[in-house]
Amino acid sequence: MFIQPTHYPYSPDEHVHHKMLPRTSYRMHDGYGDFDVEMTTSNMGFRGSDIKEKEPGTYRIVMLGDSFTLGEGVWDDWTFPHLVEQYLNEKKGRKYEVINLGVDSYSPALEYIELKEYIGMLKPNMVILNFDMSDVVNEYAYRKIASYDKTGDVIAVNGFPEYYRRWILKHLFITRHAVENMKKHFGANEMTLRTAVEAPYEKLLNHTLDMPQLKEAAEMYSMVEDSIERAKKLCDRYGCKFILSVYPWGHQVSGQEWLPGRYRFIPKGVGISDRTVLELERFSKAQKITFFNAFPYFREYKGGQHLYFSHDMHWTPTGQELMAKSLTKFLEEYLNKGE
Repeated sequence: MFIQPTHYPYSPDEHVHHKMLPRTSYRMHDGYGDFDVEMTTSNMGFRGSDIKEKEPGTYRIVMLGDSFTLGEGVWDDWTFPHLVEQYLNEKKGRKYEVINLGVDSYSPALEYIELKEYIGMLKPNMVILNFDMSDVVNEYAYRKIASYDKTGDVIAVNGFPEYYRRWILKHLFITRHAVENMKKHFGANEMTLRTAVEAPYEKLLNHTLDMPQLKEAAEMYSMVEDSIERAKKLCDRYGCKFILSVYPWGHQVSGQEWLPGRYRFIPKGVGISDRTVLELERFSKAQKITFFNAFPYFREYKGGQHLYFSHDMHWTPTGQELMAKSLTKFLEEYLNKGE
């Protein structure tokens, strides 16, 4: 998802591009009146209560993702990771704990770097990577400025050059000549990141539409799949389960959701394509990755409340609840099989 710095004073980071401060309150407001709420961060800088040492007998689930997982637009107690923990613990027996590592604008590459840093400390029994439709383009932008080791493993995405550019543009009067020199200094890839991640990019959702794909589409899919596969192998090494979860944006659900906000991204009258979710399903099967597809649950929803905000693309509390209930159902069946 694109970064909205007006209400998210994220800190730049040399490894995961940007992150939140620990034990801080942030205001969430979209500017259109869809929502105006607050969120709080833990001792580790993630949404929710403080993260403590894992207690014996606790089944710990770590959730990776972007602003949908973070819970953009809803209060702390209404994020779907929080609700999944609540629903799982309604039945007597094992104690479940769900830790939300979702951060606005993250893609699988950043989530993989994040997981490498925390998996040993958190000791999860299960990791769920929640794949967002923005990840296809965002991953491409992040990986173009990423650092890699000799094996091709992504090790860092430095957010400081972008931070300095933001500060200069905000605080100094810069002539056109100076701006052009700055572009050369930061390079074309940085400007691609700015275009693809920080603003409503007109081609962000091309892969979800019945229209020609971007020329980089094959490379984009390859990049996100590489990060997902590396996250899966990391979980294998630490002996924890790994699940890939995918969910839709409003325009992929019905003609009544996310209106009129969708028209900042999507031309009117264009049909929908499921090419991305089908590709992820194929990839997961080939790599023996457990796959949860929330598309059917959202498309079958018959309730009277909207699942997505009108202007902002994120879930309303009803959408968060639907995601939580559908994922919980999947997890209960999965865990009951003893997989």
